[in-house]
Amino acid sequence: MSQSNYTLSIEREYETISHCAIATENNDVIAIVNGSENGISELIRINESGNITDSLVFSSNPDRFYKIGQIGKSIHEDTYFGLGWQWTDFEGLFYLWLFEFDDDFNILWERIIDTLDYSPAFVQFRHWDQYYFVGIYIEEIPYFSTFLYRTTQYGELLKKISLPYPEEPNSNSILMVSYISRIPGSSLFLMNRGFYDLITAVMDDDLNYLYTIQPTVFPNKNPGMRFPLDLEFFNDTEFIRSGKIEKQQSDYRNLLAVKKMDTASRNEAKIRKFGYEGFDFNLGCYPGALKALSMHSDYFFIGGWAYGTNDPYPELDNFIMTYAFNYDLDSLWATNIGKDAYYVLYYVSPSPDGGCVLAASRYDWRKGDKKRNAFIVKLPKPDFTSISEAEKPKSLATIFPNPGSKHFLVQTELTHFTLQLYDLQGQLLLTQQNIKEVNTKKLPAGCYIYRIVADDGRATNGKWVKE
Repeated sequence: MSQSNYTLSIEREYETISHCAIATENNDVIAIVNGSENGISELIRINESGNITDSLVFSSNPDRFYKIGQIGKSIHEDTYFGLGWQWTDFEGLFYLWLFEFDDDFNILWERIIDTLDYSPAFVQFRHWDQYYFVGIYIEEIPYFSTFLYRTTQYGELLKKISLPYPEEPNSNSILMVSYISRIPGSSLFLMNRGFYDLITAVMDDDLNYLYTIQPTVFPNKNPGMRFPLDLEFFNDTEFIRSGKIEKQQSDYRNLLAVKKMDTASRNEAKIRKFGYEGFDFNLGCYPGALKALSMHSDYFFIGGWAYGTNDPYPELDNFIMTYAFNYDLDSLWATNIGKDAYYVLYYVSPSPDGGCVLAASRYDWRKGDKKRNAFIVKLPKPDFTSISEAEKPKSLATIFPNPGSKHFLVQTELTHFTLQLYDLQGQLLLTQQNIKEVNTKKLPAGCYIYRIVADDGRATNGKWVKE
């Protein structure tokens, strides 16, 4: 598959921001361009050369205004799903809006599924098992509201709930649903955002609350996260989350990525802070505002931007950062784009060629027109072969034989470590310290989760199968 690399600043008569961009199977990019104030939303198609080849405008008119919050692949083959809202000035109401469109930008169906008193500040969706799961957050003081919907493959509403659940611990601290994902082969996994750390509510497919995961915070080793944003599974038991962490109190100049277990142990496995070095004193580091992670089979991208102020029109140059890590959170590659205007990164999406697409806005403050143009970046797969053997990451530990029967061995250079073995329901079956041969005669045949933790907090996790 061919590789592409371009940057594209999209200028329109109306002030524009890009909220989301996705790569198609042929490596074209479809992006959203939203007018900031005038209710104009536009879908655009960009080819591998960085040229706009198609467009669909949802225009403002006296009766209806539009804003698209997210697009992505639909349940159906070769089509796409869109999510946003419509509103009218004379009614003062907002309508949660779903639609499906094809490669030629034909709208196949569209549906209003709810009427809201206030405009959503954040919308998102995921789909599995022929259902869409839609989350929205309304930020209108004093009426902060969070809702989750389950619909059919054609947008027919099946269930709506208000979050958080009353029985959730510390539920008053939850501000919004920041990401929806699914535990592979299990229940709905709903990531809620609190002000200083993550609260994760786990639900079943019918939106019934099951339990909550709330990580324990240890100073200097496992610090709390500000505004966690994103979550993606990379195998059946582990996921990556992203957010922002303080280097010290009131100093917001770091990104954060954490490798973490799901229901098997409910504990964090590893933490990685990055993005601070090389910044000016007044510039922080902020992850993608809506989606920061782009996942591939053995590595992932994380994107952010140098952050200096809440002013939407600062007289300041900054840049977009993009990093690649493996799933042990070892750094593989990094680049930055910009330094000639003020950029805000919204969305990071994987592309079929192994690269990623960045959706951002660009404010050229030198022009003085206060226009924030949509800004799309297509990055190809980095050349990881340039990393020397000495720089390539080494696994913390492995176990063998796998599959096995009566025992397995822990192969590691660690002298001090703890091994934990869980079943798939999350029950801890055994714990051993500094022992490299594990007796498994009494265990029934099946699949198990192991976790090996070094005394400095580093950890590795995986599956072991007993035959």
